[in-house]
Amino acid sequence: MNTELNNTIGSLVHSIYGITGEPPFLEIEKRKVAGITLNHSDIKNDWIFVALKGEKEHGLNYLKQVEANKPAAVLMDEDEQELLGELDISKSDSSNIAYYKNTPVIMISNLRNRLSDLGNKFYSHNNLQWIGITGTNGKSSIAHMLGQSLSHLGHKTAVVGSVYNGFPSTYKSTYKSTDKSTDKDQQEHMMDSSLTTPDILTLCRYASEFKKQGAEYVALECSSHALSQGRTDGLNLVCGVFTNLTMDHTDYHANMEEYAASKYRLFGYPELEYAVINYDDPIGVKWYDQLRSDKKCLSYGSPKADIFAEDINIGKDSTSFNVHSPQGKGMLNISTCSLWGVDNALATLGVLLHLGYKLNDSLDAISESAPLAGRMQKVPFIDRADFIIDYAHSPDALMRTLQSARHQLDEGGELWIVFGCGGNRDTDKRGTMGKIADEYADRIILTNDNPRYEDAAIIINEIMQGIKKNKSIIIQDRGAAIQHAFINAKPNDLVLVAGKGHESHQDIMGEKRQFNDYEFVAHQLNYS
Repeated sequence: MNTELNNTIGSLVHSIYGITGEPPFLEIEKRKVAGITLNHSDIKNDWIFVALKGEKEHGLNYLKQVEANKPAAVLMDEDEQELLGELDISKSDSSNIAYYKNTPVIMISNLRNRLSDLGNKFYSHNNLQWIGITGTNGKSSIAHMLGQSLSHLGHKTAVVGSVYNGFPSTYKSTYKSTDKSTDKDQQEHMMDSSLTTPDILTLCRYASEFKKQGAEYVALECSSHALSQGRTDGLNLVCGVFTNLTMDHTDYHANMEEYAASKYRLFGYPELEYAVINYDDPIGVKWYDQLRSDKKCLSYGSPKADIFAEDINIGKDSTSFNVHSPQGKGMLNISTCSLWGVDNALATLGVLLHLGYKLNDSLDAISESAPLAGRMQKVPFIDRADFIIDYAHSPDALMRTLQSARHQLDEGGELWIVFGCGGNRDTDKRGTMGKIADEYADRIILTNDNPRYEDAAIIINEIMQGIKKNKSIIIQDRGAAIQHAFINAKPNDLVLVAGKGHESHQDIMGEKRQFNDYEFVAHQLNYS
């Protein structure tokens, strides 16, 4: 972490927010600052805690825990001064300074919208170029593929997203999260990935670390939540990728129009020069036409696009296809066995061509990429049905994953699916996902996903509203559901376990229970 510059309260708060040099501020302006965070659990000695109102509670509610770790200061929005009395915060003679015990509380106007200034000033990551990927599906895989491809081409690239935050070379592409062979120093350079897109202060902290390790690019997953909340403001975003837009996050966005508008915000940054747009999506066609006058655009997917695939052959271990591009034709072989993998490779190719790489060099780099855990992840067995683990948790993703799995099915075999839906969100998609499973799978086992605080039986019942043809089996315990498929599926069958992919836990009534689909499936021979 770079704290050689801008590492005092005065150099940060005074220069950015214009806090005057009144006596109370003069007393604290020379305090050293070692870090800045929005997360109270991250606070360490001499860090600044930015206390804002969250979705569930206010950061100021954690002042007692924060103060115990001896922070340099707490920042709060000056429009919330009515909270001072409730929280035993003593006002000083300055209009901007208060105290919670020995900790100064500095009040800043419009604090939330000025966080990028704070993060960018403290954490040095000049000249780092960001490539943002947004859309309902494909963000993680494209970011991972792009990180590997650019690194293969000689430009060290970090990845920030829902699976990992760090460098692809330190991510265990064997899929086995229990593998302890990773070098300790490499493990320390992998950051927590609890959110698809972290807050802007965390992004700046990561960027500073990436820069110190020689990164030139960062491939960043941009969720609709992050874009609508301004978490990506202030980053040097040079290229944006749009994958697709289908039903998701209906608990957060009022409608699909609002959902689309949040995604489109990525392409509104003035510094963003390049756009790569999925032309196989109706929204993508509209956006491509809108953006062409302002950005350098490449479309992909449809035969009408700038970049598209033909002669696609999905095998059991890889997918091969021919590529058409503005630089001519080529052939590509990827280790992902899915239609999604083709789209992701085309999107990655679009970025590489925008950045000036030749077609053949780009195809060679993409072909060297290893897939992510939990994305069409094959678990083969001898004299048993093979399994596929996939993260598909939206209707469109589930449909395309089942279609891709069908390509890998042995003659005469049946396609099984084990899945559920998450609780406390996106209730509208449950019946639709049941209908898709009913249409594309031969056997259905309904089970728990992450029910959170919702009754799992209600979730499953809503999925069943879409199932008309197939007789589904209900086994709420996810492990027992997988075991049932393992024991009863024939050797020429194929079992898709969908919805959780790489995730290592189940969220049940506020409890995080350790459970990973791949590990559970892989260990079934020990239980049979």
